[in-house]
Amino acid sequence: MALTSDVKAGTAPAVTMTVLFADVAGSTKLYDTLGDIQAGRTL
Repeated sequence: MALTSDVKAGTAPAVTMTVLFADVAGSTKLYDTLGDIQAGRTL
């Protein structure tokens, strides 16, 4: 039994994506003080 798909070979379905960038003031000091794991959990 063969599987069929509506997607043509070499193409992908249209997808809407959002990318969010944030700059947290004081994050360098936070990471230096708490360390990577705890600072990552805090943020």
